[in-house]
Amino acid sequence: MTPRKVLGLGAPGRLALRPRPGVPPFDRSEGVTVVMPTPPAPKWPSDRALRAQNKVLLAERLRWPDGALQACQDLEKRYPGWNVHWLGESIRGRRRAGFHASFDGPFHKVDVYAPTVAELEPHLDVPEHDFGLRGCAWCWENPYGKKVLL
Repeated sequence: MTPRKVLGLGAPGRLALRPRPGVPPFDRSEGVTVVMPTPPAPKWPSDRALRAQNKVLLAERLRWPDGALQACQDLEKRYPGWNVHWLGESIRGRRRAGFHASFDGPFHKVDVYAPTVAELEPHLDVPEHDFGLRGCAWCWENPYGKKVLL
């Protein structure tokens, strides 16, 4: 009986499955460049545009009176940084129907409520924060923000 010749790994005539020490493995991607197209990033609307769209929907669904939406939009254009809404009368009658404006800046926070735009507008001027040595006088007068209910 003749012994069979066993062809093992790395034997002549066979492909080696394991790399030999000191010999780098064969790289099939050598010289091949694959370029995957990247989809363009979606362009999202700004926060101001989304807020304006939502305000129009709120006005329709909550049945704001005629001219209230336009008055809110006009005030927001004249006083940037303010968010102005019209609020109806509360269920228990604690709040009359009117306009609510809020300003939430980095240092100053203001909430103003008034029944008409004419009464609301004089309170929408918020001074710039004073970083001087004496500190901001507005912050000293209103340490937790300012609330004006007319």
